[in-house]
Amino acid sequence: MVTVAASILILIVGAILYLASDLELAGVDLDVIGLILIIAGALGVVFGLIQHAIWARNGRRETK
Repeated sequence: MVTVAASILILIVGAILYLASDLELAGVDLDVIGLILIIAGALGVVFGLIQHAIWARNGRRETK
């Protein structure tokens, strides 16, 4: 499972490719790759935070 920090890094790389890149490669659309990385990074952040919340809830035990 990818960590939240790695997901944020993927999101940043995707944003750079999508928004700030003027590179052109034959047969490769960097805008599409950047958009895919942005979506993957955002999903990784969401799922990582959900996983962290579930683990935090399971780690707490009520005492009497």
